[in-house]
Amino acid sequence: KVMSKMMYQSFLKQREQFNQMTSEKYISYPIPENVQIFRNVPYMTDRNPAHRMDIYRPANEKDFLPVIINVHGGGLMMGNKEFNFGFCVDLCQQGFLVFSIEYQLVPDVLVYDQYADVIHAMTSISNVLPLYGGDKDHIYMVGDSAGAYLIVYAIAMQRSPLLAEAAHTI
Repeated sequence: KVMSKMMYQSFLKQREQFNQMTSEKYISYPIPENVQIFRNVPYMTDRNPAHRMDIYRPANEKDFLPVIINVHGGGLMMGNKEFNFGFCVDLCQQGFLVFSIEYQLVPDVLVYDQYADVIHAMTSISNVLPLYGGDKDHIYMVGDSAGAYLIVYAIAMQRSPLLAEAAHTI
C-alpha cells in the first residue's frame, strides 16, 4: 500500500509537469488575428474544471461553419485540451469551428466517467452550435490516441443503448 501511494504521487507529479509544459506552450503560442478563442467554456453545470472546452472560431466568418470536436490523447491518464492548441488553431484557420474538450482523467475516475464526459460534451456542443455559427449537418470528431478511443466508444454508445447501459453511461 505504501508503494502504491508512492507510485500514485509520482504519477501525479508527472501529470503536473506535463500540464505545466503544455500551459507554457499554450500561453506563448501566438494567436493569429483571424482566430477568435473562447476559453474554458463549461459543457456541464457542475463547475468541474475537467468539464470545460475551448472554442476556436474564424474571427471574420459570417457563414455557418463545419464543426470539429477535438478530444485530446494521453493514455486516459494525462493530457489536456491545451495539448492540441496549435492543431486547433490550424483547423480554425482552415475554416472550421473547433471545440476542444477537456475530460476527467484516470485514476481519479473510471473510464466509464470519461465516456460520459465525452457524451456530455457532444450534447452540449450540439445545443450551442447556433450561438457560435456551427453547421449541425457537418460535425466531425478528431482525437489522438486515447481521444480517438473515447470518440469511438462514445459514438458506439449513442447508437447502442445496450452498450451504453453496460458502460454505465445511461
